[in-house]
Amino acid sequence: MKDTVLSAFALITSIVVAALIVSLPILFLWNDLMPELFGFKEINFWQALEMGLLAGVLFKSSVDNKN
Repeated sequence: MKDTVLSAFALITSIVVAALIVSLPILFLWNDLMPELFGFKEINFWQALEMGLLAGVLFKSSVDNKN
């Protein structure tokens, strides 16, 4: 039981850390550059996370280049 709780905690922690790693650079870069350059509105954390996930889906290559 204790191992299951620790495993669940580790999984949740990993998901939160991955979300921060994906979204914070997008958030900071967008809010620093886009409003000044193009007049776009600033975005929040959840919008940055969604943009990171969308970019991963759109630009991720499914081709395996093992030679």
